Amino acid sequence: MAFDLETWRVIDSQPEGTGKLELDAPEGMAVADGRIFVVDTANHRMVAFDATTLEKCGQYPPIDWVRTEHGSKRRDQLNNPQDVAAHEGELFVSDTHNDRIQVFTTSLEHIGTLGQKGRGPGQFIYPRGVTVAQSGARAPALLYVAEQTRVQAMTLLGEPRIITTIPGALNLCGICSDGLRVFVSDMDVHKIFVLKLTHSERWQEKRREAMEEARARRALRGEQRASASGEDERGDATRRVVEATRQAERTEKENRRDRAVLAILRGRDVHSMLGLQGRPSEMELRHAVRLAMRLLHPDAAINIVLKGTPAGDRIEAAFKRMNNLKDMRIEQWFTGEIFAQK
Repeated sequence: MAFDLETWRVIDSQPEGTGKLELDAPEGMAVADGRIFVVDTANHRMVAFDATTLEKCGQYPPIDWVRTEHGSKRRDQLNNPQDVAAHEGELFVSDTHNDRIQVFTTSLEHIGTLGQKGRGPGQFIYPRGVTVAQSGARAPALLYVAEQTRVQAMTLLGEPRIITTIPGALNLCGICSDGLRVFVSDMDVHKIFVLKLTHSERWQEKRREAMEEARARRALRGEQRASASGEDERGDATRRVVEATRQAERTEKENRRDRAVLAILRGRDVHSMLGLQGRPSEMELRHAVRLAMRLLHPDAAINIVLKGTPAGDRIEAAFKRMNNLKDMRIEQWFTGEIFAQK
């Protein structure tokens, strides 16, 4: 439902139901890339709307993906999803009754799955609220997941970092974070729990931030004593260093991408395509595929400028080959069936 904020006049809404333009018990929402993503819980799907026109522009799973050719449900389908968080072109959806987190692109393409049923690190029992936050400019983003009585933090690849059981909690649901604290709502005890991040990584980040502030203050005092021309020269030098660092990082990422494209297109087995040794676990294999897909996604900043060129076509071909892998069973990866895919 949309309102005119000046008059609180309803300007649009979606009816209840199961049709293409209807919703049933929608819960979580996120906005990214000009779209509104709604978790249509009772219809077991994700629905995307254009943020400007409010017209429907996609859904997951697609209508014709309800069953596989053998009649069973697909592994990547949703079962009573509850919430969604958007971060850097990816959507993290709590697949509540499947006890896992599903990951999609903002084009609603399935990327992978995090976690499984259980009470150990990286496992879930009815995950509901999800959010992504960073504890500092240089700190990695973490995914925070609210279950019934605990909050779990993990990397965006599903590696567990923090598990906190909240005393007195019964049914945690909504969650958000400013990087310093995590706020979790409990619908049964009618409370908002506030968690302060005090783990060692956060402490190290705070220490680095304090040191940087001290250096900035010393530099400011020095600049105040310097002449205007000297200030300009130092500012130019700093900008040149920053630009050179960014260019070096971009070049290194482009080199990694080019090596990955070459290995994936020329490789005749999974190990040579992904640069793996020995017999890795299923989690390691899927992580390697997901990392490769992030690096090779045609809409990534380093790749989008090459669209329509021969280099861009090679990147897209490598990306599609990785996409074929993630839709297969793990045992198929070692039988040569992948090489029959176009």
